[in-house]
Amino acid sequence: MSFRALDAAATRRSIRRRIIAIVVALVVGLAAVTWGIAIWRAARQVDPIQANGVRITATVTDVRLATSGQSGPPSVSIVITFTAGGETRVGTVDAGRDANAYHSGDSVDIVYPAADPSRFELAGKPPDSSPLPWFVAAGFGVVVLTLAAYGIRRTSWAVHVLRRSPWVVVQSRVVEVPFGTPSRFVTRVVVLRGAPDDGQTFAAPVAWRSHALAGMEAEAWVAGSDRRFLIAPAGGGPLLRAKRVKLTNVGIAFDDDILHSRLDAEG
Repeated sequence: MSFRALDAAATRRSIRRRIIAIVVALVVGLAAVTWGIAIWRAARQVDPIQANGVRITATVTDVRLATSGQSGPPSVSIVITFTAGGETRVGTVDAGRDANAYHSGDSVDIVYPAADPSRFELAGKPPDSSPLPWFVAAGFGVVVLTLAAYGIRRTSWAVHVLRRSPWVVVQSRVVEVPFGTPSRFVTRVVVLRGAPDDGQTFAAPVAWRSHALAGMEAEAWVAGSDRRFLIAPAGGGPLLRAKRVKLTNVGIAFDDDILHSRLDAEG
């Protein structure tokens, strides 16, 4: 009975892990974009204290700086005194990140609800309740969703190849090939004997992982024979998308007995 590459247990597990990663990326990306939109909408709303509050002048009595242990300017808060309802009040208010904007003795305008002078704000500067700008959250979400879309495309392609192709077991060698002028860099390729082409095929992973070819030092499984194809260590997983590469003056010696078999039953 014909045995599809997708029917191998390790292959199914590899596809399942990809699907889980894509679902997680979609959830995180959508949540980040939604959060960014919520921050943007909140920033556009009119602060009722700024719009309808009582406006008076207060005096700065102290300027305080606070750092979070990260690079960048410190946050600034100012201590002010003002008179409201016949009573002199003292309070602290956030004043942004410009440490040179305020000094002791300066006069600043503040606003507060007529019924509660303790809820004062700097006039024209409503407090920012968000820990980061809206475009940072939304931009992060867009990047994650883009990666998820890329993952969906690649996983769909892999499933298509695995459904219409069997695994072919071949001898393989992992070699390091210098490149550049002068040859200061080294890339790793796998040499496949018997698939996807007759004879030797030099294949490079379409991946950034340095350990991507681990487990293929002697034997590899190959599915597909198009410009891009799939390779995996013995067992059929984890999956690796590969492409043919042309190398000159490179010869690889294999055993005389060619290992080249088509899997027709799962064993």
